[in-house]
Amino acid sequence: AIALLALPAVFGLKKSPAIRKLNDAQDEYDAEVDEYEFLQNYEQVYMTCDSSMKVVNQEGEYEYGAVVTRFCPNGVTCDKDGKKKCEGGYGDYVVGIQTYMEQFMEQFERRQEQQNQYNQNNGEDEEEFDFNFAEFGECKEFNVENQNNQDGYDEEQEEVAYFIGPKCSEGDISIALFTDEDCKYESVDVTFKDLTGVDLPWSNSIIEDEDCTPYYCYGANENGEYEYNDFCTQVYEQANLKCEENMESYSPYGQTVSGCETIAAMLPSSSGGAAGVFFIILLVAAVVGFGIWYFLQQKKKSAVSQEGLMM
Repeated sequence: AIALLALPAVFGLKKSPAIRKLNDAQDEYDAEVDEYEFLQNYEQVYMTCDSSMKVVNQEGEYEYGAVVTRFCPNGVTCDKDGKKKCEGGYGDYVVGIQTYMEQFMEQFERRQEQQNQYNQNNGEDEEEFDFNFAEFGECKEFNVENQNNQDGYDEEQEEVAYFIGPKCSEGDISIALFTDEDCKYESVDVTFKDLTGVDLPWSNSIIEDEDCTPYYCYGANENGEYEYNDFCTQVYEQANLKCEENMESYSPYGQTVSGCETIAAMLPSSSGGAAGVFFIILLVAAVVGFGIWYFLQQKKKSAVSQEGLMM
């Protein structure tokens, strides 16, 4: 049956009018529908990362580490610790750590540009940076040329390649120096300061600095024109796993729930990922229950035995 369906394409035969009509109708629908329209109702909230997960991005390359990010209904509030709270109606997505951070850093750079423009308009000093923010989001080789005049620099290290990229540790993301092109193995013996004389930006945490910053998926740009935020559209397009079962509005092509079980296991229990904790509770309860039952059975047997001896 598959070979027969492929015949028109192989031999250049004309498609039937019915098939052409269906294809035309689908093309017309795809052209008219706004697949991102549902994103107008959401803003993006970082949830956690997992350094043990290896994912394949759209370029077919491995990323060693994954991020769980959440699309929450607009109007997210922050708690007393400055953490965003998302009560319900959300969707969860998993992307590679570099895929996420490239978009994250582009947002950060855009905010810095807007802040500098504001400072300039108000006669305040602009913040100057001598690096490209977006490059910190992906694993890139660090050029150590002309850095050998720094104290403690070993000339034998000239041929050693170092890389800078995002690192996941205990659910948080920072920027680190690595010894491999996949940013999998962090440099231990040599630090960024050894090579440059200055500390590496965001070597402690980058997410905490932006915890309560809103990332709306739809809004006005610097020209006052409304548009979708690439941070959201790119995450949505490139997500390796999706869990949209709680979303009240979603893609016109339907909800995706195939990743819900895996994502629930990745999330902290306080963030809606209570499946693992619930399982442990059930397991402990089962073990305790079995122990009590076994104790009572042994006690019963002992009582019977003693009664037989007395007879």
